[in-house]
Amino acid sequence: MMRHFLFSCLGLVGLLGCEQSIQSGCRSVSETVDVNERSHSVEPYSPDSARVFVFEYDFDEPISVLVNGNLIAQKQFETSTNGLAGRLKVKARPTDEIVLKTTNGCAHFQLRDGYKYLYINRLNNKDWAITYANYGRGYL
Repeated sequence: MMRHFLFSCLGLVGLLGCEQSIQSGCRSVSETVDVNERSHSVEPYSPDSARVFVFEYDFDEPISVLVNGNLIAQKQFETSTNGLAGRLKVKARPTDEIVLKTTNGCAHFQLRDGYKYLYINRLNNKDWAITYANYGRGYL
């Protein structure tokens, strides 16, 4: 009986209010903004363009990105020796609710306005951190 309810809840996220219980188990994130003083490397930002979610440290698993309860992107990641796991382009508007789900948990946050790049880290498989920026970082 419990298995059937869980399957129904996962299959009907948002329709039966199950989305609330999924987000309530998610961690909040710490957020910072990285300002680049060199104006030539700053990329133009448009609220209608896709955001670049850059997953850096401690991601060796599948990651799902939900925007306002809708699955937008999903990919298997593996962190390389340079600290980069991978990137996803995500179409989301400022103030959308974002949920990042992995096999080891999830995090939720409200998207900030004005930034193209989100650098996402998870330390010790539990503490999530996001750095907003308008320039791409180089990885060697």
